[in-house]
Amino acid sequence: MSSLGSGELYAAIARLRQRFDQHRKRKLDDYALLSYPSAAAADSDDDDDQDSFPLLKMHKLGSSSSSPAVSDDHPSQLRPQHSSFSFPSSSSSTLHFFVRLMSRNTVVIHARPDDTVDSVIDQLQSITGIPTSEQRLLYRGRQLQGEATLASCAVENDASLQLTGRLRSTKYPRAWQIADDLIASICSLDTIGDDRVHATRTNVEGLIKRFLSLTGGIFETNREEVAAHLEVFTSSGAPSALVKLYLSPVHDNRLVATNAIKIFLHPNPEFLPEYIHVQCAPIVLKFCKILSGTVGKKDLQYIQCRSALASLLETAGGPRYLTHMKPLDIVLELLGFTSELTKLVLSGLSEEFMFIAQPVLDDLSNFLSAMRWAIQDWMGMEGPIARHLYNSKHPEYEDWIGSLHHLFIDLLKMVDQGLKKVEDCLNQEGLERCESFLTMWPDMVAVLSVANVFAKMFEDAQQLLHALLLVRRIPVNFLLKHAKRSDKLRWFLKYKDVTDFEARRNLVLMLLPEWKDEDELHEMLIDRSQLLAESFEYISQADPMALHGGLFLEFKNEEATGPGVLREWFCLLCQAIFNPQNVLFLPCPNDRRRFFPNPG
Repeated sequence: MSSLGSGELYAAIARLRQRFDQHRKRKLDDYALLSYPSAAAADSDDDDDQDSFPLLKMHKLGSSSSSPAVSDDHPSQLRPQHSSFSFPSSSSSTLHFFVRLMSRNTVVIHARPDDTVDSVIDQLQSITGIPTSEQRLLYRGRQLQGEATLASCAVENDASLQLTGRLRSTKYPRAWQIADDLIASICSLDTIGDDRVHATRTNVEGLIKRFLSLTGGIFETNREEVAAHLEVFTSSGAPSALVKLYLSPVHDNRLVATNAIKIFLHPNPEFLPEYIHVQCAPIVLKFCKILSGTVGKKDLQYIQCRSALASLLETAGGPRYLTHMKPLDIVLELLGFTSELTKLVLSGLSEEFMFIAQPVLDDLSNFLSAMRWAIQDWMGMEGPIARHLYNSKHPEYEDWIGSLHHLFIDLLKMVDQGLKKVEDCLNQEGLERCESFLTMWPDMVAVLSVANVFAKMFEDAQQLLHALLLVRRIPVNFLLKHAKRSDKLRWFLKYKDVTDFEARRNLVLMLLPEWKDEDELHEMLIDRSQLLAESFEYISQADPMALHGGLFLEFKNEEATGPGVLREWFCLLCQAIFNPQNVLFLPCPNDRRRFFPNPG
């Protein structure tokens, strides 16, 4: 071979370097196209439907790598199946390396040498949707620690890393297996043949009932174990899978998802007893969050889940079963529901006929009560929120406290306007004329009850409500005189300076048991000579619920009946009870400090 001059040698080296750079660029492009096949069609409209729902996150036990996954961590965030991003320009301070995913695809990662392994895993979470707690990176046969930098791990350009699942032993393997079987059944509904579809749809509800039956059958009344077992359902991604099925274009699939979600909304003695149902609040909350981010807050399924969550929180006496969340996070979650329902009430009050659905008022009252308990947990003490905390000029001001207080003030203003409409009608049309308009104001008294629950959360708020009732006492008393028995209005009794005699009488009558027909009364036939003994025998053997309807009494060998006979019997009975000869204990005649049972 002939020797080359120095100029030719440098030219040959330059050509080799150029070929190497071209080969290296083609390699990066190939990996990018392999990892992000949707990048080439980023401008295509066909990808809109594909990216309309988050990926299904499959649990590591028994999960198929070909099944899609939905991330439970961000249910409302829409994450595409194949992420594509623009690569930063190459520089000497930037590393680019390859990570082989569990799906056998490969992604190119750009980072700085001083970036930590955790930051890389965060990037991978945004691509795969798998939580960081379930990922680990391997390089050269060893696991990389999260706090270590890429430089300390000797990660170089063009290095190949492996992403694997963080395999941990689980305390509830049967629960995980049922949850994974459920997700596999849901994912297969769009791929299997028609001959297997019906059996698979039936299997979805069956697996959920099996999961709940397993929860109650193993742990019975152990609250901590039940909560941990139910958390498996949420952590596995099953709620997201069911919501995805609910969005299916196939009507039968949507119906299966609807029935499956409804299983968690009502107790059932066969597989979901009451003591387990109250602990399903985290699952129902997850359904609410995912549904609100996908189908919207006007969807019937979301409204049913929201109402069930409010009822569960009221039954449980507050958010005591949301133990997986911090107190402030619970407050912020409940604030979203409170704000949503309060705006619905304000919208109803602004209408001419002031119509508000009763379930909306009931749900708002339940959420407000739960929020008051959550705020007390956050403050670490009982009592309302101090005035200086919702004063925007104070350095300790919290945005959410101010927002909540503004909602209360807006509600008071709309209540004042609604009561003014009633008062104007009374002044212009008269009492008899306004009674025909009662159907226009069926919910004003219930709204006042909601405002009373709202006022308990803030210092001085009850004084504001009291001042409003004093100013509008005329329409308030008019509404209370015609209030229904179902209304929870006992709290009005403490405002004696607001209510008049007729309003208070109606409120007291609401507290008494409702009168029943005569054939439902508890009948007693009493001998006057054995009045005390026979009365005691009748009352002691009666069902307590049977006594709520009242008494029908008749004396032996007498024909008189009715309220007069009942009053006579009651007076005679009181005289017999308080007769000194019928006392239970008699004092000792020799020692007044000692007593002995009455032999009579």
